[in-house]
Amino acid sequence: MAWGQGGFKSCDALLKRVEQNDVKLVELVILPMKTFGAAEIQRLSNSIASGVNTNLKTISASGHHLPPESLKMFGQALSAQAQKLNSDNTASSNGITHISIGSKYMGDEGVVALCEGLAPSDGALLQSLDLGWKNIGREGIR
Repeated sequence: MAWGQGGFKSCDALLKRVEQNDVKLVELVILPMKTFGAAEIQRLSNSIASGVNTNLKTISASGHHLPPESLKMFGQALSAQAQKLNSDNTASSNGITHISIGSKYMGDEGVVALCEGLAPSDGALLQSLDLGWKNIGREGIR
C-alpha cells in the first residue's frame, strides 16, 4: 500500500511504482495534501490503459478536484485495462476493482464523464465505486 505521505507534494514516486508494476503496490491511496490533478491522472491512466500494471487493485484519491475530461479519460483507461485483461483471460485475478476518486466539486458532470469512460467495458472490472460526498444530483444518479 502507498499512502502518498511525505514532506513533498509530488506524486511522482507513487506513479513510478504504478508504472513499474510494483508487486507490493496493490492499494494506492493519494491523500488530499498531495498534488493530484489532470497531469497526474493522465499519467496514471496511461499506465492502467497500457496493461503494464496488473498488481494494483484499489485506487483512493478522494478530495482531489479533477475536471470531467480527466475523469472520462480515467474511466476509459479502466475500460481498456478490463478489455485487455479479458482478452488475455487474466481479468479474474488482475486489474483495478475498487476506486474512490474526485472531490465535492465532481458533481453530475464528473460522474457522467467517468461513467461514459467506463461504458465500453460495462463498468470495467469494478466491484465498488465510492462516490460519497461528490455533490451528485439527479443527472448523476441516472
